[in-house]
Amino acid sequence: MKEKLQQVRKLLLLAVLGVTLAAPAQIQAAPEQPAPEEEPTKPAAYECDMTIPVTVQVNGSGIPEGNEYTVVLSTEAKDGEETPGTPMPAGAVKSEDGTKWVVSESIADGGTVNFQIRYTAPGDYSYTIHQEAQPKDHFSYDTAVYHVTVRVTNNFDTGGLNAEIWGYRNEDKENKVREFIFQNTYSRPADPGSSDDGGGGGSHEDDTPVVQPAAAVSVTPPAQVILPPASQTGMGPQTGDEANVMLWAAGALLGAAALVILIFLGKKKKEA
Repeated sequence: MKEKLQQVRKLLLLAVLGVTLAAPAQIQAAPEQPAPEEEPTKPAAYECDMTIPVTVQVNGSGIPEGNEYTVVLSTEAKDGEETPGTPMPAGAVKSEDGTKWVVSESIADGGTVNFQIRYTAPGDYSYTIHQEAQPKDHFSYDTAVYHVTVRVTNNFDTGGLNAEIWGYRNEDKENKVREFIFQNTYSRPADPGSSDDGGGGGSHEDDTPVVQPAAAVSVTPPAQVILPPASQTGMGPQTGDEANVMLWAAGALLGAAALVILIFLGKKKKEA
C-alpha cells in the first residue's frame, strides 16, 4: 500500500514539474499596441464676419408704391485721410476725392438691407451711413448720419476673431445705438384729385371711400284748416259736427210730414 502511495506522489510531482516547465513556453507576452495618434486641433480661421443692418421706414397714408430709397456706407476719413486697411463689402468703390471707399444699396418701398463685411485682423474700424435724398414731391427724407464702429478682437478660446458693433446718430455720442434706422415721411396732397407723381409714376387715388354729409332737409308743417263755427239759430245742441245737425233737421221734417198725413187721414175717415 505504501509503495502505491509513493508512486502516486511521484506521478503528481512529475505532473506539477512538467506543467511548471511548459508554462513559460506557452505564455507569451502580448505585443504592445501603439497608442492611437490624436488628430491635431485645427485652429479656427483667423477671420470673422459682421453684418451692419440699415432700415428705411416711411410714415404717412396713401403712400404710392414703386419708390426706392438708397443708403450709403463709407469708410470714415479722419483728418482728411483714408483709414488704412478698413474692410468693406463687395462692390465698394473709391470716392471721387479719393479719401474713402463707398458702397450703396437700394431698398424698394422701405425695408432693411444688410452690409456684409469680413475682418481678418483685430482693430477698431470706423464707418458712416447716410441716406441719399431724392427730389420727389410730397416726400421728406431723414438726413441723419450714423457714425459706426466695428471692434474686432482675438478669441483666445478658439484662436479666431470676435466682432461687435455700435454707433451714434449725428453728434449724439452719449446715446449708442445698434440699429441704424432712417424715417422718411410722405405727406398726402390736400386735394385727392390732384396729380401726384410721388415717385410712383402718375396720379395716385386713395381707395378709401369718402362719405359726403347728407344735405339738411327742411320739413314744413301741414297747414291747419280752421272751420267756421256752426250757426246757433234753430239748431240743437252743438256737437262740433255739422253732419249730426243735418240729421236732426231731416228727422224733424219727416216727423212733421207724418203728423200732417195722420191728421188728414183722420178727417177723411170722419167725413165718410
